[in-house]
Amino acid sequence: MIIRNIAIAGAGTMGAGIGQILAQHGYHIKLLDLTKTDLDRGRSTIQANIETLQAHDMITPEAIERIDRNISYTTTIEDVSEVDLVIEAIVEKLAIKQAFWTRVEPLVGPDTILASNTSGLSIDAMSETITKPERFIGMHFWNPPHIMPLVELIKGKQTTDEVVTRLETLCQRLGKVSVVVQKDVPGFIGNRLQFAVLREALHLLEAGIATAEDIDKAMRFGPGFRYPHLGPIETADLGGLDVFALISEYLNRELSDEKGVSARLQDKVSQGHLGTKTGRGFYDYPADTLIEVLRQRDVRLLAQLQLSAKVNNKSL
Repeated sequence: MIIRNIAIAGAGTMGAGIGQILAQHGYHIKLLDLTKTDLDRGRSTIQANIETLQAHDMITPEAIERIDRNISYTTTIEDVSEVDLVIEAIVEKLAIKQAFWTRVEPLVGPDTILASNTSGLSIDAMSETITKPERFIGMHFWNPPHIMPLVELIKGKQTTDEVVTRLETLCQRLGKVSVVVQKDVPGFIGNRLQFAVLREALHLLEAGIATAEDIDKAMRFGPGFRYPHLGPIETADLGGLDVFALISEYLNRELSDEKGVSARLQDKVSQGHLGTKTGRGFYDYPADTLIEVLRQRDVRLLAQLQLSAKVNNKSL
């Protein structure tokens, strides 16, 4: 069965970006949210994304026209009834996601794939309220989804190989790179790696070993400089497994094994310093610079995307 019609629940940053990239590639999208205000915010997100892509000659007028033509906006949940795939990108709370799927599943056809864009919640737990869990899967796009290539496909205990294959094909048509998470574990692959790095970074900060600025520089211009082209396991092969084994003997015992939230991170949250959303986190973000900070993030990611496509001989 070919996927043509897709419903996306949630018109926030993730849902809007996912809808944009799908519509750009010719899929018919129904973008669903609770209120017109939510949908208008989604429209604005898509427009801002398009403007950034235009500024770097990374989107054609024809692609923009496809996006406009292929996305319809709705607050009526029954509008998802005639789709081939539902992607849920709502708030990261298990009970709310389960309630959403309980309401949606009876509305769709028996062969419709049900996919959650959760960043790390259990796929098996989410599917407990679903009558056909074999068609349920995690489909985790990375933020910002219109730029980041990775999509994690997370199998539940009953997810069929056919569902995985169909979504792998979809990702390939989008120009995305998909990976299959064979076992449903919290955080999947990408976030487990990301949070392992963050745990050690915050430990270095709390211990006074380095400043936030120097920790970020060390990652960006050290191991992070390799990572777009060499993963950690490839790096070990190239560096010599004997060397990495010797270093592991003395270094692993020194690394942070914090099981809870970092004290420094918890302090920031308790003070209401949540990062760009409040104007202050580990760094300060004055209101008049915030848009430029986010634009510069996207500029750098787009440059990396172009380089990656060139290195791997792929067209964008």
